[in-house]
Amino acid sequence: MDILTSEQILKRLKLITHDNLDNELARRLGVSKQSLYQYKQKTNEDIQIRIISLLIHIIELENNQLKDLQNISNQNE
Repeated sequence: MDILTSEQILKRLKLITHDNLDNELARRLGVSKQSLYQYKQKTNEDIQIRIISLLIHIIELENNQLKDLQNISNQNE
């Protein structure tokens, strides 16, 4: 599992939530767009970054498994 940067975390969260813009994600999180900008600037790799990276990795794996199952189901029809 790769440890993501704060900017990578926000990009992947937008993919997972289908939010296209920072302000959409900020609204979903209940924070200001400025807060997202400040988070993007974070450079230290702390435990929160590691936890979030792990959770995103798990979500992406599960999403890929679901897509694979859907493809198999579609082929069997």
